[in-house]
Parts: sequence; structure tokens; C-alpha cells
Amino acid sequence: MSLTFPETQAVAELARHLYDYLPGSSYGNRAYTFADAAQEARVPQFWQGGSKEPAIATLLELTLDRQRGSFCPLIEAIVRAGLKYRARKGNPMTRQDLAELNRLVLAFAFKISSLWDPAFAATLPDATPAPPVAEAQPPPGEPSITGTLAKSLEELLSRFLILHGMADRQRAGRELERLLHDLFDAFELKPRGAFVVVGEQIDGSIVFDGNSYLVEAKWEEGQVGLAPLMTFREKVSGKSSMTYGIFLSMNGYTDGARDGITRGKQPNFLMLDGRHLYAVLNSEIDLVKLLRDLRRELADRGRPYVPLPDVMEGYGA
Repeated sequence: MSLTFPETQAVAELARHLYDYLPGSSYGNRAYTFADAAQEARVPQFWQGGSKEPAIATLLELTLDRQRGSFCPLIEAIVRAGLKYRARKGNPMTRQDLAELNRLVLAFAFKISSLWDPAFAATLPDATPAPPVAEAQPPPGEPSITGTLAKSLEELLSRFLILHGMADRQRAGRELERLLHDLFDAFELKPRGAFVVVGEQIDGSIVFDGNSYLVEAKWEEGQVGLAPLMTFREKVSGKSSMTYGIFLSMNGYTDGARDGITRGKQPNFLMLDGRHLYAVLNSEIDLVKLLRDLRRELADRGRPYVPLPDVMEGYGA
């Protein structure tokens, strides 16, 4: 099957990220190369050589298009050998590199468990802090990520990565609620913890631009279907005309859910997934700006769900 346009864009990003992990060729000294990683992942025919970055992109694209099951083994082979290669070059892989790599792999709906292992992340160093520079001023009316907020997000991202590695998924879900509370608090959105209203459980609420937003989060093994979204819509509409909602499904939504929630009764809540949350925690997107952009898309076009690649276009990505 052909790659989607977002996947094609993600391939280019991933190729740039992997560029320093291995040499493109060994020149007789038999260093482990991208060709060797392709051989180990049983896709040697997809390494075509030539200019390094385009060759990496071609390897990734052909693997995803023609032998998708080999994609994760290929990435693991590159990282395994790349750890040693980068260390020898004085450019060791960092926790920040790992977080970025996991974000890029998620673009293809893959999650490589060995790369989400908190024990592995703990073995990696932090990136060397850059020398202080004058903080760029955002355009008038635009939010900015301050030093204090950036530190809070870094801590929240570390907690988030640990949650991915938890064997007890019920506990992970409870911890996710606490993480979201702390995230909203960091952005001064006045979060309220879980509460019960006339027998129905609400995961929490925030105050955003003067309005109350009920928040519900699900971290299920698969994608969320239409039924939970319909239930949440009734929860929101049952409160008041001033109440809105935010629904977070860590593993996304089925096609039927995304289409069905826009039919008939008008949607009254925003739909986020794990990639949106990760981008916020990784300081790629300001949460307030993200919510405002999603709210405008809902108001202008009636779309409660906008995938991260579409959102990122609005950030100059």
C-alpha cells in the first residue's frame, strides 16, 4: 500500500533524526552501517546506497510500504548499533533523542516496547544544556513556554514515559489522570480532579478562556469507538450551554468514531490523542495555543478531531 501524505512527511523527519546513528558505508573498515541494519531486519534489498539521507528515507519508505512488519526490527537494529557508534563519535544518544525517536515512530502507529522501557531511558544522559540566550518574544497575544514551564514539562514527560512502561495498566490510567491535572495546572487552567455528578464519573475539568471544559481520558489497548464519544457528548450537553469538553484517547479513534460523532447532533467537545499530548509534553506545541486552534477548527468546520500532522502545519512544521 502507498504511504499517506503525513507518513511521507514523517519519513523525511525520521531520516534526518537517524542520520547520525550509523555511517552510510564502511570504506573497508567493516563498521556496522545502515546496510547492515537492513540486512539484520531482513530488508537488505531496500538499502540502495548513494547520498546518505535520501538513502535512509528510501529504506524507511520501502520498508513501510512493502514489508511493514520489518519496520520495528529495522529501527531497533539501527538504535542498538547506533548507541555504540554515537558514543565513539562523542555524540551519545540522549533521553531527549529517545523521546524524539519515539514521537516519530508513533507517526506510523508503531510503539517499540524496548524503546519505551524506563530502564533503558535511565541509562541515557541528558542533552548538554545550551548556553543561555535571549528568550525570543512571541507575537502579541501568543503564549510562550517560559523556563519554569519548560522544566515542568520536562518532568511531566519523564513521568509520561514511565507510564508507558507500566505493566499495571489500571494504575497507569490513574497516574495519567494525575499527570493531566498537573499539566493543566502548569498552564494555569484551574484543573479540578475527578468528581461524580448524579451517578456519572467525570475525570476532571478545567477553565479555559473563561469557559468550563469537562475532561475525560481513556488509555485503552485499541482505538476508541463511537459509543464512548456519544456518552461523553451527553455528559457535556447535560450540564449547561456554557460547558464544553475535551476527550483524550491515548490510542486514537476508529474511523467510524471520527465520522459518526459529526453526524446529527453538533459535537460540543475537542478530541485529542496521545500524539497531541506527547507534543505538548515535549514542548513542541503550547497547550493553550493547541486548544485554541482546535476550538477554532471545531467552530469553523465542525471538526472535533484534527490529527497532529495537520495541526503542526499551523506551527510552521
